[in-house]
Amino acid sequence: MSTVEFRPSQRHGRFTIPRTSMLPSFAVLSLLSALAYALRSIVTKQSMPGLPLGLMLLLQSSMCAAMLFALSRGQSVVLAPPRRTYRLYGSRMVWGGLTTLLQFYCLQKMPASLATALSYTAPLFTAVLAPMLLRERSTLAILLTTTVGFGGVALNALPYLDTVQLFYIGVGLLSGFVNAMMQISIRGAAAEGEPGLRGVFWMHAATAAGACCACVFDDTWSLTVEQVLACVVIAVLSVLAQLTNAAAYARGSALPVNALSFLTLPMTVGLTVVLLGEQVSLLVGAGMGITLPAAFTLVWLEQKRRDTILAP
Repeated sequence: MSTVEFRPSQRHGRFTIPRTSMLPSFAVLSLLSALAYALRSIVTKQSMPGLPLGLMLLLQSSMCAAMLFALSRGQSVVLAPPRRTYRLYGSRMVWGGLTTLLQFYCLQKMPASLATALSYTAPLFTAVLAPMLLRERSTLAILLTTTVGFGGVALNALPYLDTVQLFYIGVGLLSGFVNAMMQISIRGAAAEGEPGLRGVFWMHAATAAGACCACVFDDTWSLTVEQVLACVVIAVLSVLAQLTNAAAYARGSALPVNALSFLTLPMTVGLTVVLLGEQVSLLVGAGMGITLPAAFTLVWLEQKRRDTILAP
């Protein structure tokens, strides 16, 4: 996703990409992040049969929290939030946990290509919600672009109406809405000067705690060695995607990094065809051809608005 989760400092940065004549380092990192997110969807989809959702969330979030805790120690980031930000962190944990839950649930119930496409309604929902929740000024261009973007999503979902229940498509759209709410909570924390790493850590910690309660309630604890290994891979890909995304923002401007992050969608669709054997129709390609430019245009309009505000 096009989200700045946290930025490694120049002193403690862990990603050193050699400068080449073909691609700048931020572009390489953005592409790696997009690929990691796409691979996470593929591994999650492949490991879903027989794997309880609660256990997957518990293992994945626990491992992510452990890795982020180790990273915070290496970067000297204090994880305890100040008292004045408790409400912000509470919102971040709730929306972040729900985002992870709904994304994994959608991967369980529908093809990975459709689940990913529906989750990419997040920037469209953000454009609708930001004027109401953040008091950001909207424009006719933003509204028209958002409408076109939702039209592309509808076109993308059309070929699946015979095989996927409308309820699950609705849940997919809900995951995009919840993801947008998470983005808005991240903006609020960033405006307070809070380090993104801290927010991501507490989101995973809260998700793990909630998943543990669900497992206790359902008394579901049985896993095979292969399923545990799958959860490890999912956790590693999650942290890798967040790290490379953050490092890309530290080395490049927000506009191209955000734009490159949208490549997760076509990467996921391509990998589902090659690795999972999913059938993708021309309508799905046409839907992506509408949704991706709309999402990129929203990013460009947002960057232009911010540049106007910051201009002397």
